[in-house]
Amino acid sequence: MQSNNTRANNLARRFRLWVIRARERLLQRDSIALLEQWEASPLLDVNAVRRRAEDLKYIAALYAYRNSPYYRRAFLAAGIDEQDLQDQRGWDRIPLLEKEDIRQNLEQIYSKNYSGPCQQGRTSGSTGIRLVFDVNRGYPVYSMAAARRGFRWWGVEPGAKLVRIWGTYQGIDQSLRFQIKTAYKSLIDRACGVTSLSAFAVTDPECHQTIDKIAELRPEVVFGYGTALFLVADYALRSSLVKQLASVRLVVYTSEYLTAWQRNRISEAFSCPVVSEYGSVETGVIAYDCPCGLQHIAQEFLDLEVLGEDGIVRPTGKGEAVVTHFFGLKLPLIRYRLGDVIEIVETSSPCRNGMVGKSIASLFGRNNDIIVSPAGNPLHPELFDYVMRTVSGIKRFQIREGSPGQLTIFLEACDGIQHESLAAQVAEVVKAQVGKEFQVLVSVVDRIQEPASGKFRWVIGNPANNQVSGQVARIT
Repeated sequence: MQSNNTRANNLARRFRLWVIRARERLLQRDSIALLEQWEASPLLDVNAVRRRAEDLKYIAALYAYRNSPYYRRAFLAAGIDEQDLQDQRGWDRIPLLEKEDIRQNLEQIYSKNYSGPCQQGRTSGSTGIRLVFDVNRGYPVYSMAAARRGFRWWGVEPGAKLVRIWGTYQGIDQSLRFQIKTAYKSLIDRACGVTSLSAFAVTDPECHQTIDKIAELRPEVVFGYGTALFLVADYALRSSLVKQLASVRLVVYTSEYLTAWQRNRISEAFSCPVVSEYGSVETGVIAYDCPCGLQHIAQEFLDLEVLGEDGIVRPTGKGEAVVTHFFGLKLPLIRYRLGDVIEIVETSSPCRNGMVGKSIASLFGRNNDIIVSPAGNPLHPELFDYVMRTVSGIKRFQIREGSPGQLTIFLEACDGIQHESLAAQVAEVVKAQVGKEFQVLVSVVDRIQEPASGKFRWVIGNPANNQVSGQVARIT
């Protein structure tokens, strides 16, 4: 019987892998082939990795200069011309690209000579400014290859069954078009071995349903928002349901920062490694946890620097993350400020997976709170982003929890938007999601107050209301 089960599982994995490769080739982004190409390349020492990054980032900057009106103006204003970029001079003079620059100048930043297919990206606004933009269709392949490599470091191969606990518009967008699109995507994902569950279903009964679904599906990997994973794990431990999670070999969290206590809680529930994937919607995966203890940066397709408190950008050290993507054909990203505070180190000795060069030693950013209803049910902070995406005209938002059941929403409106109408619309869609337990107050302001730390938090809970298993449930 065991032999028959093993044979059936192997056949199922091979079928899932075939579907994955067929899907990726159809979309012209074969991440498995790219990963095989990376792994077949000779191992480089740290000096060769530096030279490769230097060459690729200047090639990317030269492409931006030649094809993007915005970058051409910015480079010339900084005293950098085409010859400087060809001779690899003046990198430190290249101005940083802000999120607000993209929002205000998107059409000018786009490459005017790229005419290939595109796909849309949307940021959550975790640093205060939400963006909607297009990238070339092949752009995500680098991120996907980096993620597959990260899985492989932990012994998980392409084709493994995966449960993704992620944000969803289900229950928010009721349109027929959305329902059809969701059903089609779910069908294809299932054929690839991926099942998506809602990260917003985090009350105790909903966590129980999630655990039952994991037990039914028996995935090797559970991937998702850190907070949602923590709440599911916490419930499993409190309810003695950890045996139902026994199939899981790896838990990967992203989008949020977890404390050591929260990570240990997840590891205790799932009895497997808990690793972090660091990235952004604009760039895709940037770095992955390695068993060596560092989070290796994907230096094949991007470069990461840090902006210190003194205003100087350096290749290593602690500061705000500044990224350059080497292959943004539609949307070049050169020295783009991400808003996260990190610490970068550089290693010259290969780890057991052969990685040298830059790694993230610490991630300090992305602090948001869980809001708890008067009945004690937690609300994932990403829920509010998904709700806000359904309302046009919002430049930036922040939600603050007051006394139990009271939410105050501050909005910055885009130009030409009628404030009273926007406030009423936001109040209506938020109330529809959080329920009658909450009093929702909406205020449209000229500018939302920045914290002294400079790190914008878009969901601020009240610690007096906000307890999960005796621990304040802040992601910090």
